[in-house]
Amino acid sequence: MDKMGRMLSPIDVMKMWIRKFLRLAPAYYTLWFVTWIISTRGGSGPNWHNMKDNMQTCGSDWKYTLFMVGNIYPVDQTPYSGCFQMSWPL
Repeated sequence: MDKMGRMLSPIDVMKMWIRKFLRLAPAYYTLWFVTWIISTRGGSGPNWHNMKDNMQTCGSDWKYTLFMVGNIYPVDQTPYSGCFQMSWPL
């Protein structure tokens, strides 16, 4: 229901999803790209291996990140694995 007590139509819901996507997508994709570049090119230290392991599967799992469903697919993920796993709350 909306603020006036009416039921939302499927078109209203689609508009909300599109607006949310357009708000999130630029920041999401920019951060994903920068993180992928940084994790493959540099770094060493006591905790760097976690970042490298987190981005290791981007070669095969990038399509799930592209459509923002990385928290759903692939189903057989272990905790803290997968491409760009820090975006899980989206």
